[in-house]
Amino acid sequence: MVLCWGLYYVPFVITTDLYPEKTMNPILILSIFVASYVILNYSQSLNRKKEIELKKNKQDLEAAYKELELSKKNELAFLQLKSLKSQMNPHFIFNSLNSIQDLILQQNTDSSYDYVVLFSQLVRNTLNYSNKNFIAIDKELEFLEIYLQLEKLRFEDDFTYTIQHTNTGGLLVPSLIVQPFIENALIHGLLHKEGKKQLTIDFIFTDHLLCIITDNGIGRKEAKKIQERQGGHHESFALEAIQQRLEILKEQYGTEVGYHVQDLYDNKLATGTKVEIRMPYKKKY
Repeated sequence: MVLCWGLYYVPFVITTDLYPEKTMNPILILSIFVASYVILNYSQSLNRKKEIELKKNKQDLEAAYKELELSKKNELAFLQLKSLKSQMNPHFIFNSLNSIQDLILQQNTDSSYDYVVLFSQLVRNTLNYSNKNFIAIDKELEFLEIYLQLEKLRFEDDFTYTIQHTNTGGLLVPSLIVQPFIENALIHGLLHKEGKKQLTIDFIFTDHLLCIITDNGIGRKEAKKIQERQGGHHESFALEAIQQRLEILKEQYGTEVGYHVQDLYDNKLATGTKVEIRMPYKKKY
């Protein structure tokens, strides 16, 4: 500012006719320079304050984001624990131990011993997998196989099941998500059905991972009527917890995640239920 004013004022003093008379006053020019300096300096000061505020807001936003991520992890851990509690529910434990007791009373020692080993293995695997977000699909299939072998004790020879998987080698899947849906199919669909009871579980991987659970049970409408007659409902698992866990996984992995339940009919007669679970996945290699 001083340099610019000096460059104007010195020629003005040396050569009086350099500028038109009374049009360029040194005091006026100095005032303009001073005003410009004050305005620019004030603007710079405001910009610095804004930058400080933006930096602080950015830091606060980052802190809030980290807190949100931690909250989501804690919520996911809580939902996994809730799922664990539902899977190891007293009904299932009682039914398994009661079935094993029946084998012992029948003096079927070999079978009772085999099922005690299976039951202990299932409990151990549940505890091991409950604190993991993803497990190898082979471990998941083994877990479901053990679970269904134990449930077969209750249903006996009327119950058959099939576990199939297509193109799933090397995949990691969310732990302990599928089993509650299978329990739901057994309790609501197959338990009250007369005759042959069939359950099919298909893991299919293309550009996404899909698990399809199909039963030939009585259907949801008839199951609901039975629940109303019994004056209650079976809390085989916390469906809300599973749904929330799937929603969190969807946010974390940015893919289509969720489940869809379809009632199956043949000539307007209920022939079972199909559940499609679309879940995230990881690859080992």
